[in-house]
Amino acid sequence: MRVKLQQLREAQGFTQQTFSEAINASRSHYSQIETGGKQPSLRLALRIKRVLNYYSDDIFDNTLPMKK
Repeated sequence: MRVKLQQLREAQGFTQQTFSEAINASRSHYSQIETGGKQPSLRLALRIKRVLNYYSDDIFDNTLPMKK
């Protein structure tokens, strides 16, 4: 799961539905991106980053931080 993507979306008050509308994608497609089932196209990845105002490259990282 792309935890960072979900956290950023929720922190800005978006549901998956409202966010998918903001990036011009179906909710189903966006959900699969957020859960790691699909990779976004470059164009869609840039729209996601722009809407979230997040420009670092780790937004689509599927790894979870190690807990000590």
